[in-house]
Amino acid sequence: MLRSLLLFICVLSLFALIACDTGQEKGPADEVAYELREINKQAREALQRNDFAKVDSLTAAVLEWSRDVEDHEAQIDAKLHQVTSYLDRRRIQEGEALLKDALELIEEHGTPAQKIRALINQSNFCFLDNRPDEGNEVLEKAMELRSQVDDPRTVGALYASRAGAMTQDNPVEAIRLYYEALEKLDEAGELKIKAVVHNNIGLLSQDQNDYAAALDEYRKALRINRQIGNQLQESANYNNIAIALSSLGMKEAAADTLFKAVMINQKMGISPSLIRNYFNLAQIYLDTGQLDLAYSFFFQGYEESESISFMPGIMYHAAGLADVLFEKERYDEVPQYIEVSRNLAEQTNNLEILARVWNTDAVLNEHLGNYPEALAAMREQRNYVDQIDSLRRQNEFEEVRGRLELELKTAENELLRQQLDYRERLGRNQQLILFSLILGVLITAMLLVILFRNKYKLEKVNKFLKEKNQVITSKNRQLRDLNAELKHLNDEKSRLVGMIIHDLRNPLFAVIGFLELIDESLTDESEKEHLKMAMSSATRLNQLINSLLEVHSLEKETKHLKLEQISVDELISNAVVNFQEIARKKNIQILENISMVDAYSEPAYLSRIVDNLISNAIKYSPRHSRVQIELLNKGEMWEFSVKDEGPGISEEDQANLYQMFGRLSAKPTGGEESTGLGLYTVKMLVGRLRGRIRLESAIGKGSRFICEFPVKPDMELEAKVLQETNGEEAASLEPEGTAEY
Repeated sequence: MLRSLLLFICVLSLFALIACDTGQEKGPADEVAYELREINKQAREALQRNDFAKVDSLTAAVLEWSRDVEDHEAQIDAKLHQVTSYLDRRRIQEGEALLKDALELIEEHGTPAQKIRALINQSNFCFLDNRPDEGNEVLEKAMELRSQVDDPRTVGALYASRAGAMTQDNPVEAIRLYYEALEKLDEAGELKIKAVVHNNIGLLSQDQNDYAAALDEYRKALRINRQIGNQLQESANYNNIAIALSSLGMKEAAADTLFKAVMINQKMGISPSLIRNYFNLAQIYLDTGQLDLAYSFFFQGYEESESISFMPGIMYHAAGLADVLFEKERYDEVPQYIEVSRNLAEQTNNLEILARVWNTDAVLNEHLGNYPEALAAMREQRNYVDQIDSLRRQNEFEEVRGRLELELKTAENELLRQQLDYRERLGRNQQLILFSLILGVLITAMLLVILFRNKYKLEKVNKFLKEKNQVITSKNRQLRDLNAELKHLNDEKSRLVGMIIHDLRNPLFAVIGFLELIDESLTDESEKEHLKMAMSSATRLNQLINSLLEVHSLEKETKHLKLEQISVDELISNAVVNFQEIARKKNIQILENISMVDAYSEPAYLSRIVDNLISNAIKYSPRHSRVQIELLNKGEMWEFSVKDEGPGISEEDQANLYQMFGRLSAKPTGGEESTGLGLYTVKMLVGRLRGRIRLESAIGKGSRFICEFPVKPDMELEAKVLQETNGEEAASLEPEGTAEY
């Protein structure tokens, strides 16, 4: 059975490889189509940022190229991108003309998804040109094609457009469609339309006086538009956020937010968006009693609306100017703005502006003592307020009725879905039970066969393991005996080394003493020179023996460290003072950068480390150079480093840097002697102090030794190290710690 399954998998893999090889063979036409798709993708990304100049250049390139190769899909996509850019720029005539060409091409060569996108743009042109009935008919045609399209970006855009068209008549259904659109747009990764949907949900929440929810949706839209760099929509988001903040009583925050919208729109020139920002900002200043600022922005918005013949802007700003001039007691200027605003509001049947200007008219006449005119104006204002209230109540009733119908429809659909799910689950469960029974019988039979076969194998394996275990036990016993013998030999070696060092030391002292006596009695200069060479050799041998004795003593030392809190900076400063005279003889300057560090350490060990590293730096530095000493506090760790300007250490030398009697290719620059034990001792002592040492060096650029230590070592770890050291003395013969280079 297993063999058959493997054979089946191999056959499938072979077919997959053949398919991959076939799919990888691309002709020139495929490469051109790929390039055109990539350019269209760049155009769509530029469209999200409202980078219309780039959209124009990219779509022009695609249209020219796609006509030559007759790539209708790329040609249609490019035309639709260009149509969308015309829509965003409110270039209605050009957009509708190009859209007509695109629809003709789609009818002949296009896909359902492309047709839906074209119809969405067509409906948007209708709504923009105040043809709502025609726009709704176009969207109905697009909705009929929904079942033929799986592309989530297209479906999400369709749901968003349909929801936007029904916000006035059925806001509840519009909200439902908006959330369905968000799901599809999330799936497609479409950010620009998603930001528009969040903004529109905020507007619906604001209409229901839920300003907190509206503010949350506006901010979601703003975050997305910032992400894609869509500054035009950013300004709209800031404007809406400011309205929500103002409605929540946060007037100052609203004004600050509107200033951001103004700054963005001012860069783009005079536009309806900028004029709307001026009005909202002026209204906030009017509400907070900042009359001069309110007048400034109302007047600026009024003038710029006149400059581009933007009638809604003239109407709203004239109403605002009438209110602010009344508050500033410039009564003779108020009537002209009331008249302008009222005439435009009557033409568009804007009930809110009509109620506002009639109220201003009534208050003005009352203040001037024209009581009959004030009463007549008040009656007009009351009439429009009643109409507004009636419309609001009607909308609320329609909203409640729509919500109830939606809930009823949702409940019916849910009940039907549950019934279908129950039947489907029942049928699935019956099949699953039957399949499970058959599968259980087969698996049980296979397991029994496997168990009986494995029982015999297991007995053989156990017998083999038992024999191997006996062999391993014997080997372990031999290893323990060898370890004990090695420990004994190591102890004997250490004792012998100590005896040799001590036995060499005493005769050497005698030799040095006799040489000194002979030196006093000699008068011949050549003989004195020979004697001086002998004395130098004996002295070097004495230094080597002393260094060996020190290293041997440190290696045998197994006591627990007696750590104490010390001033590390003071210890290092004292060490530097001791080396100043030696450095001066070679005209070497010692530079210090020492921070204050208090840490737990062993002073004797630390002094040896510092002395060795500074001594080496001076020893291998050329005359008239510098040695840099640095001490840094790094929180739980502290770092000590010594940097010289010597010849540097090659990679070959670095490999044996910390070995006993390790010699470097570089030589001391002043004829100083080197025992080859200094860095060996340093590494061992750094390890004892639970530190790390590393080297930074390059040939011709000097060397830098860096030591890192804990400020307060782990006492439990120290106790464990002591226990291990006392149990196995051989472990202390090699330096501990880590060396990095």
